[in-house]
Amino acid sequence: MSNGTEIINDILGDVKLGKQTLVEVSQEMVGEAKSIKFAIENRQVQPEQPELPPKMESPKRAHIFHDADGFAAYLAKYKTENTVVMVDVSEQVVYAIIDEVAKEGFEVVTMQPVVHPVFEPWQEILEESAFRNIRKFVNFLSENRRSIAEPNGKQLVRMLGQVQVSRKTTLQRGFGTHSVNGIICEMDIMGEQKNEQLELPEIITIEAPLYLATDPVQLEVDLTIDANDSEVFVKCSSADLMQKRIESFEAMLEKVKAIDDVVVTLGTPTHNDWKYLKAAETQEGMPF
Repeated sequence: MSNGTEIINDILGDVKLGKQTLVEVSQEMVGEAKSIKFAIENRQVQPEQPELPPKMESPKRAHIFHDADGFAAYLAKYKTENTVVMVDVSEQVVYAIIDEVAKEGFEVVTMQPVVHPVFEPWQEILEESAFRNIRKFVNFLSENRRSIAEPNGKQLVRMLGQVQVSRKTTLQRGFGTHSVNGIICEMDIMGEQKNEQLELPEIITIEAPLYLATDPVQLEVDLTIDANDSEVFVKCSSADLMQKRIESFEAMLEKVKAIDDVVVTLGTPTHNDWKYLKAAETQEGMPF
């Protein structure tokens, strides 16, 4: 057995990291004698895959939607029995709290409508609320004439492209209780088309969607025209812009209100931290 022991010791002494040695010992009878058989196999061991570090948890949802259809479809699919939708009409933002009673943080997704590219330049000029040189205004109308519903956009550009300013000063002196005294200044700003003087329109009507994925609306734009000794200026304003915005926004809300089992209300979500009493205060019998 000493030879067998030496063989096993040699085998174990030759064991190396990354290799696998298999020793198979079998015994069989050969006639009346016993025969012991050693079988040795060596093979390269494949290295183990490194253990990956644990993954961080998925971040909370804070999606921003730009259209009502996608926002409503998302809520219809991922809502919970405690989903609350809050609408801030002044800012025109819709907030959806996925689970109002969540214990591990609230997930809030929002819908913020995006101004339609066709209406965007008109919004800029209306919000500017300042006089601009008539040449710049004519260039603006030329670039956006397709959204002018009334009067004809091309004709309006041609009319404003040639403007005449006439001034008249009258000195009046009268006598009696109903007399007129003083200097009266009159100014006429006229457009010209085919050598014919025309009065400039005071109102133009544009037709364009206010937001993406919404229907076009007609919006009246008031033109205020003034002049000095050398230039003519134009200012644009719209009294019904805010009303049209609210109407378009409310039309989008109808798609959200149509979702079953979702609380929809006006307001803005706000959360505060809980206040806890210090341990020393509770021991002294501070009221809760």
